[in-house]
Amino acid sequence: MLKIKISESELAQHTADSYHELAMQMANPSDLNISEVMEIKLFELKEITEKMRSEREILRVELTHTYDKEFPTLEETANETASASTDTSKKKHDSGADEDNSSSGSGRSAMRTWTDRSGKHHIKAKFLGMEDGKVKLEKPNGDVIRIPPTSLSEEDRQFIGEE
Repeated sequence: MLKIKISESELAQHTADSYHELAMQMANPSDLNISEVMEIKLFELKEITEKMRSEREILRVELTHTYDKEFPTLEETANETASASTDTSKKKHDSGADEDNSSSGSGRSAMRTWTDRSGKHHIKAKFLGMEDGKVKLEKPNGDVIRIPPTSLSEEDRQFIGEE
């Protein structure tokens, strides 16, 4: 798992470096034209992304053999997440309320639906507190995520006491 996190970090860094290099190229054009530089950078990013996908698939197969249990592919997980997000959004819209706030107890440690600043993305999670300036949330499957408070909706920022 650590290897995948390192690969994701490398991909993010390479993406940032590529954008920086493209910006510099646009500011100071030289012999290479912008489209050639972009084509080279896109090819590099595709290679890194494909390597990371392969490493994830190898891990998935290893986990399947180790635990004698089927683990979903990256695409299956993405489809499940997308449909769950759509279902949650539809339920909130149909009921006109956030029903997750009332279930499983009350207070800041209860499971609730969190919304991003755009209002397009939702996640069900428990508030665990703040850590290194980030909101620490626990998803129903036990995964803990950390996100900057500025990416949350105004209502969620008020909930955690950031506004």
